[in-house]
Amino acid sequence: FDPDKFHYLGIAYYQGGEIDKALASYARALAIDPRNALLLSHAGGARLARFARDGEPDDLQLAERDFLAALAIDPALLSAGNGLGIVYSRSGRPGEAIAAWKRTLAAQPDFAPALLNLGITLLEAGRAGESLAYLQKYRAAGQAKLSPGERQRIDALIAEAQRKSSTNF
Repeated sequence: FDPDKFHYLGIAYYQGGEIDKALASYARALAIDPRNALLLSHAGGARLARFARDGEPDDLQLAERDFLAALAIDPALLSAGNGLGIVYSRSGRPGEAIAAWKRTLAAQPDFAPALLNLGITLLEAGRAGESLAYLQKYRAAGQAKLSPGERQRIDALIAEAQRKSSTNF
């Protein structure tokens, strides 16, 4: 069997909102090709989506396992690094999340999801000055692609970071 067939089927299920079917397809592909880093990252992403839907803590642990396995194979896989940061953030480990996103940005400094996630997490951690730089870089990198609502949300986060960083002296 061709693992790509099951991988692409999993992607189609995931995009259609059928997370459990996506995970079943990813599992079939991984049975054939267990060292496929992108496939492992997609499985981790689906587990994160299921965690968001159902709140089952096991999904966070399994997503972490998938992302770590993907990164062991391909340390520069951006989706796995970003996903690992999300797992850490959702499981109350902001320091590890920040470190994961910084490693991801070391591989690609303008990777928008990691810029945004890192900026928000630093702001929530009381590190507004650091947060500001990442949020501004995110806005600059994606200015043309941001919807008006997203631009407004980013501008509000930047204003909050500016306000908090100016009062921390």
